[in-house]
Amino acid sequence: MKQRFTALDVRAVVTAYQQRLVGLRLQGIYDVNPKTFLFKFTKPDSKHLVLIESGIRTHTTEYVRDKSITPSSFCMKLRKHLKTRRLTRVRQLGMDRVIDFEFAVAAGPEAEGTYHVVCEFYASGNVILTDHQYNIVALLRVVHIEDAKAFAVGMRYELQGARDVERVERAPLVEHLRRAAPKDSLKRVLATFGMYGPALSEHVVLRAGLSPSLKVATALDLGPESPQIAALLAAYAEAYDIVEQLGQGTHPGYISYLPQRDGEPSDDPVFDDFGPWLFDQYASRPHKQFATFSDAADVFFSNIEAQRLRSKA
Repeated sequence: MKQRFTALDVRAVVTAYQQRLVGLRLQGIYDVNPKTFLFKFTKPDSKHLVLIESGIRTHTTEYVRDKSITPSSFCMKLRKHLKTRRLTRVRQLGMDRVIDFEFAVAAGPEAEGTYHVVCEFYASGNVILTDHQYNIVALLRVVHIEDAKAFAVGMRYELQGARDVERVERAPLVEHLRRAAPKDSLKRVLATFGMYGPALSEHVVLRAGLSPSLKVATALDLGPESPQIAALLAAYAEAYDIVEQLGQGTHPGYISYLPQRDGEPSDDPVFDDFGPWLFDQYASRPHKQFATFSDAADVFFSNIEAQRLRSKA
């Protein structure tokens, strides 16, 4: 079962936030648990509740959740600097699993008084409050790397190094495939190629008409006239277009279910995956489409939360 957002998920939800949240005021910030926060954005005729779970996910939610009676010190910091502030920009840093929420003053984003909330959705994750120059004001957790503080209050959050997706060229693709171990499958090797990620990479393999389990070292032609490489390049061109499309407009979301052993539909299907695109590996499996990707993520994770609560009862 999928456990957290991918870079593609981040891209899709950022695009939705740009359309639904920018221009709204942040009227409330609440703790759900030590790693999860609820942001309430409002305008006169509507409100949007945004759930942010450090290292895992972010999406709007329609489900009611218990909030901590006493806010954490980090939550209090966020309230102090951000409450009633207008959200002026949302962006993904390159193709990384990082979102930058900007709350700029009237003088502009580079003026003093502007704040950023930087949310990381990889590894252990983090939620970081910075000033207009990305100097850290507060953060959910201090990060140490080799006995040195990499992220701490007073340090600068570095934006350099954010990686973006690029069109796939033949030479780097073939070079990457040549480094495959004797037993490596095509699916496994391409999962770490570029910034496409495992799910989209498997989609590429299937769109190229190849088997994900194909052994690269022994069954893949890497020669200059290889029809397999040509098919992969054509599929990667489609994949690049998917990434570009997910950065424009609001897209539907999908939840796929594990197939039932007897092949019959179930009243209580087992959730397996969610995403902003119906990849080929899921198209033939039971799945449900939602109006937006954020809606799909909300249902997926809320179902997981409900299962955990039932198991504790």
